[in-house]
Amino acid sequence: MIGLSELAAMVLVESVEASGLGPARVLRLIEEDGQFTLHIDSPDKNDHIFWYNGSMALIVDKDLEAKIGSAVIDVQDDPDESYLAIRRRVQDKK
Repeated sequence: MIGLSELAAMVLVESVEASGLGPARVLRLIEEDGQFTLHIDSPDKNDHIFWYNGSMALIVDKDLEAKIGSAVIDVQDDPDESYLAIRRRVQDKK
């Protein structure tokens, strides 16, 4: 299952609000040509919806979420700029 950090959720919500898209539009994580990208879309019944302060922050199709597995989407700080990154979670082997 994918998690979304609070900082990443806040950044995504603020980005959509700043664009003036309206409350029914949100960013969707998709896989395209082996890369993960964000597209503007509306949720459907097969989506996992991530919420932040009562607003949709991100939608991910449940099949894509299963393909990605245990991971977290977070803001990665870089000296030149910040960006969203997907990091796999380390699973305890018992």
